[in-house]
Amino acid sequence: MTAAATLLAVVGAVSLTAFAGPPAGTRGPERGSGRVRIVLEFDDLSDALWALKAIEKLSLSGAIKGYGDGTFRPGNQITRAEALAMALRLMGFDDEAARAAADDGISVSFADLDRVPEWARGYLELAVTAGLIADGTGSFEPGSPALRHWAAMLLVKAAGLDAEAQARVGEVLSFTDAGDIPPGYVGYIAVAVEQGFIRGFPDGSVRPNDPITRAQMAALMERSEDVIEARHRLKHGKKITGIVTGKTDPTGTAPATLTLEREADGDTVTGGVYAATYDVAPDVSIYLRDDPATWADVLPGDKVKLRLNDEGQIVFIEIKAEQEEAEGIVVAVVPPTVAGNGTVTDPGSITITLEDGTDVTFTLDNNVVVRFRGDEVAPDAVRPTDRVELKLIRDLVRTIVIDERVKEEFEGEVTAVAPATDASPASLTVRLDDGSERTVSLAADAHIRYEGDDVAFDFIQVGDVVEVKLEAGSAVRVTVEGRGSGEEDED
Repeated sequence: MTAAATLLAVVGAVSLTAFAGPPAGTRGPERGSGRVRIVLEFDDLSDALWALKAIEKLSLSGAIKGYGDGTFRPGNQITRAEALAMALRLMGFDDEAARAAADDGISVSFADLDRVPEWARGYLELAVTAGLIADGTGSFEPGSPALRHWAAMLLVKAAGLDAEAQARVGEVLSFTDAGDIPPGYVGYIAVAVEQGFIRGFPDGSVRPNDPITRAQMAALMERSEDVIEARHRLKHGKKITGIVTGKTDPTGTAPATLTLEREADGDTVTGGVYAATYDVAPDVSIYLRDDPATWADVLPGDKVKLRLNDEGQIVFIEIKAEQEEAEGIVVAVVPPTVAGNGTVTDPGSITITLEDGTDVTFTLDNNVVVRFRGDEVAPDAVRPTDRVELKLIRDLVRTIVIDERVKEEFEGEVTAVAPATDASPASLTVRLDDGSERTVSLAADAHIRYEGDDVAFDFIQVGDVVEVKLEAGSAVRVTVEGRGSGEEDED
């Protein structure tokens, strides 16, 4: 969630619902308001909003499940038994696992079989049969945390790519911690990264031996879902893909509807394309790529993936909009204008200079996400001279990644000190060695140092000799190297 959105806590374990816009109950943020109301099927996902789509999507298909107390526990480390069960459900083997568990003839021979929970025994038996893991006299360690390299192996095997992974076992990977990947798992990491199942971190690492959380496992599964379903020819029974050709809003007791152009599947319909209309459930979840969206975001011409409930109503819409990218140097940023009630009246804009020297201005999405050094930061963190990468959907900037921040240093004697006001930040004027003067504003998080200690801005006086470090034109660090003539050092 971004600084442009206000998170409203809602008590109760239900689902994601927008404040306004048909159909009533549509989940996601309301475009133009900058606000989003979160009502969750699981009551503990407020710290895992980045994985919300994956958790909701996979829970609808039954591939992941919560606990009896209504929680999902997204930050908990997932055990090897849990990860194995999730992978098999994604493969469509949940019923087979149940039948195997009911069978008294469990044939696996792990030394710690007595430590495998009853609910997991059928999955363990089936995992060996399906080739996800090998049986043996060693231990399975069902309660131990599943590590990233092991989860990658499960999903690569589930996708039918084991032979490719085996062929790439000697490959040299470019990750900074590639040497930490256990022997025999290099090929699985290589294939998982190539397929987009797992991703590296901003510092260039892949962290193969980190325990994986339940939210992270859901994200990995969601990225691998299409490949695994294609391999096993799964339908997860009520999944529909097509192009939107029309929609109607709810009227009275009649639900909203969505009409798609679909390709014949050869089973229920043969030959060419055909039109199909579906009712939309009042509590439908809608995502524009990976971000929560609203009914208003569903447009004719969109390619969508739907999930239907047992009544044939749409309960999940994923809009597969194309994403464009642009890179360049920031010239100017116009922040969004927010009314007193929190409504975004002007989304703001960003102007960058492209590689060919052209200046281009892009409109910001109301819920634009800004990332710097791997962390999500406020939109006002973007500064002129930053090198950025923009990701756009439907001509709106949805993500800004600050790739590089220009740094500069200079020294001189302070000639003027201006404290912060409501209208402007604090600033210093410094006379340089060549006699010229330079005035700089201080960043909100600037550090002032004197003799190794942090001091307040008002410690700086005219005549002090200072070293100033700038990032994107603002002072982020001011070190007082010496007090000016006539001034005495403070004890």
